[in-house]
Amino acid sequence: MELEESILAVKKPGGPVLDGLEHAYRGIAEAYGYVPIQSPLFAMFAKPGSGSLAIEVQFGNGAEFEASLRRLSESGAELCVFVTSSRVRTMRLDDARALLLRKFQTKGSRYIFIDIETGRHAEA
Repeated sequence: MELEESILAVKKPGGPVLDGLEHAYRGIAEAYGYVPIQSPLFAMFAKPGSGSLAIEVQFGNGAEFEASLRRLSESGAELCVFVTSSRVRTMRLDDARALLLRKFQTKGSRYIFIDIETGRHAEA
């Protein structure tokens, strides 16, 4: 299974959501040879001599969505993952993707948007 497929396979945890997601994504990143690095994002990992993976989780309002997308775009990571929930009616996946493409530079990065409730995803 590839890194992206492993990330997309993560299901909503039964316990505390943020702790569960952090544990799941950290486990995946480390299994693929990435190490955690300091970042203002929810999680960021680097693979020595290879690249980086940035993950942001957002359940807030529109301004918080935009701030999260800004942090992802400024991270310089090759793969950026944006996780949200359809239970938070702030912004749909397609709207978050459109906001990213409209307001931020995305060259050199792949983006995956995930709805942790439904498992739906979109790419940019």
